[in-house]
Amino acid sequence: MAALRHVAAASISGATSSDDPSDSQGSISREADAGDLRSTAPRWTVAAAQAVYDMSFADLLFRAQTVHRQAFNPNPVQLSRLMSIKTGGCPEDCGYCSQSARHDSGLQASKLIDVDAVIAGARCARDGGATRYCMGAAWRVPKTRDMGRLVAMVRGFKALGLETCMTLGMLSADDARRLNEAGLDYYNHNIDTSERHYGRIVTTRTFADRLETLANVRSSGIKVCCGGIVGLGEEVGDRVAMLVTLANLDEPPESVPINSLIPIPGTPLGDAPPVDPISFVRTIALARILMPTSYVRLSAGRTAMSDETQALCFLAGANSIFVGDTLLTTDNPREDHDATLFRRKQPPGELLPSAHAVEREYRVMKALEGTCVPVPRMLHFCGDRGVLGTPFYVMEAVNGRVFHDAALPGLTCPQRALAYASVAETLADLHSLDPAALGLADFGKPADYYSRQLRRWVGQYESDRTGDLPGMDRLIAWLIRNLPNDDGKSILTHGDYRIGNVILGDPVPAVRAVLDWELSTLGHPMADLAHCLMFWRLKPEEYGGLAGLSLPELGILSEEEFIACYFARRGLPNMLTTFHRAFALFRFALIAEGVAVRARRGNANSANAEAVGLRAARFTKVALEVVDGTG
Repeated sequence: MAALRHVAAASISGATSSDDPSDSQGSISREADAGDLRSTAPRWTVAAAQAVYDMSFADLLFRAQTVHRQAFNPNPVQLSRLMSIKTGGCPEDCGYCSQSARHDSGLQASKLIDVDAVIAGARCARDGGATRYCMGAAWRVPKTRDMGRLVAMVRGFKALGLETCMTLGMLSADDARRLNEAGLDYYNHNIDTSERHYGRIVTTRTFADRLETLANVRSSGIKVCCGGIVGLGEEVGDRVAMLVTLANLDEPPESVPINSLIPIPGTPLGDAPPVDPISFVRTIALARILMPTSYVRLSAGRTAMSDETQALCFLAGANSIFVGDTLLTTDNPREDHDATLFRRKQPPGELLPSAHAVEREYRVMKALEGTCVPVPRMLHFCGDRGVLGTPFYVMEAVNGRVFHDAALPGLTCPQRALAYASVAETLADLHSLDPAALGLADFGKPADYYSRQLRRWVGQYESDRTGDLPGMDRLIAWLIRNLPNDDGKSILTHGDYRIGNVILGDPVPAVRAVLDWELSTLGHPMADLAHCLMFWRLKPEEYGGLAGLSLPELGILSEEEFIACYFARRGLPNMLTTFHRAFALFRFALIAEGVAVRARRGNANSANAEAVGLRAARFTKVALEVVDGTG
């Protein structure tokens, strides 16, 4: 799901972060329409902006989301990374900042970091998915002797293909020119708060000084990154006035970071009260409405925000975050938390029957909360397509690891054995539950599972058939001939149960959550078991399978041991047959074929959807080897 599968929502549920901050599919052209929007933007009064801020919460978010969609694809979230290249010892007295030499924050000052070390950090950030790299130095103004190294850093980042940003304090026109010539994309210089409140936060410089630096940056040709901080003891009117100042610049900032104060002991604002979440979301929404074409960055303070607050910020128009465990000197959400802030939504466009049924997925996980089957806690479902374009849900983050390689690289032999035993036992636990007791008695038809499924998948294949899938007709004929009589077994099935759809704990790799329930229904328990067993027959390059690997050397259970573990947990004899195994591979082949169909239609959710579709022929071949007794 970024689907929000993982969000930071999250994407809200289908991970919706994007590696490309310029991704504008479905949005206006940056070169033409965005410029038109900016050139025709109204001059805002504080009173008019305050009236927008004071709208009902639902109306405010609706307006912000509407404005956001006029200029941006509403789904991607830009990932930025921030590095402190010179920490502490700053002569300014900003009341919120641990880097001021005037405050007793315990932070040790450091010198400017070596150019090679900074570029190495940028390379790691790029390889980790960041597309924008920001550097901060704790200066009042950069020293002339350091400009050469700063220019070299910028050139090094540009060679890596990264969008670059620096914040170095006040900047002269000449220094701005040198950085522009080196290729600097953005310069960050926040105004922090309103002009009225500014003198209560900083006394060593003026609000006018900040505006002068912004003018020097803009005149040099560098784009402006400028925002502020919420929680400095200001009134709501100060937040509104701050945003009006930015919106009414000759050209509004292209990037607007909105920070929630992180109170730091030893600073004058170390005991500041927490920011009200709804008020913060309102500030994000107002920033989006006043500056439609700017990136609105959800910046410092996310560690104190709930997942729900962050999701609302994205709905209000925030479309950029900082990733990494630290910002300049303060904490940021751990990267594994951002990766597991699940955000899942349906891909847009026409879907095959039952594909990405997020409503059912939400319902079944909600029903399983508190049972012996671990699932993430469901937070909210939204079926209104007017919000994100498709239905979506938000679920709680679960810390742990997801392995798409069934060999579980990085684990020890005992850990692998434990993981596979836990996967088998969790499946057995699922099949022990009573659907009626969960409120899921109507989640599917209660009998004749395999007959219904065979008709369904064959019908879906025929309805979307675009050519011959080698061997599929022979496989279908075998399944029809060998269809077993209904044995009356009907339980809650997952539909895509495998090791890649569970979160394993760290360091103890037991199952902590089962994910991806979009294909769940009332069905036959052997459907789930046979599906999971396919990976012993698939190669490592095929969904990270196990075929050809030395399982004893890896500590991974054999296929027979996994089956025995499952049936021992259920207290039942082995009832798995060749039909069950062959049907699982048949179904998996048609799922892959469905991905290929969606890729041809242009609405597949996976970036490698077309390649996945090509695997349908391979899975069909493996199924035929099973029925022929050669596999």
